[in-house]
Amino acid sequence: MVPGLYADLPLVLKPMVETSLALTTLLAVVLNLLFRIGIAKRAELELRKGDDPERIFAFMERNGGAWGARPDVIRQAAIAINECYEIIVGARLTDGPIDVVAQFDEFSLDLEVAWDGQPMLFSKTPPSKTEVVRDPSGAVRLAAVVIQRLATRVESREKDGRSRVLLHFEH
Repeated sequence: MVPGLYADLPLVLKPMVETSLALTTLLAVVLNLLFRIGIAKRAELELRKGDDPERIFAFMERNGGAWGARPDVIRQAAIAINECYEIIVGARLTDGPIDVVAQFDEFSLDLEVAWDGQPMLFSKTPPSKTEVVRDPSGAVRLAAVVIQRLATRVESREKDGRSRVLLHFEH
């Protein structure tokens, strides 16, 4: 309709606006990125001692599906949360509720597992088979190693009696 509209554009940009198909494709990609970046999805779950671990898997699968997250990442995250839950309950780090917050933003999945009580300690060295079988702390150390292998990044924090494990998964 307006043939001279793009006449003064640099040569590098002309192929992108030369045809209506190229311009429309470019605009669709840019607008899709613009409207989707920064949109974080968030969900929370409260666990208590004696809860069925299947609640963790159902929670992650339901939210992961709604968010459009990759099933393999959601499965790894669910296993990591379950291992955290087993450590916290098994090592008696708390008697209160365990709060799980999951946040997804197209590029990564971040989880926070928080409770009032003793912090969870992580070791890079896996326990020996004998330690796992004979020593209750060996099973806890093994679970901690599993968590570290599942997640891209793991942090353990404690402040004012509130302990947290932060798990990051690349999407």
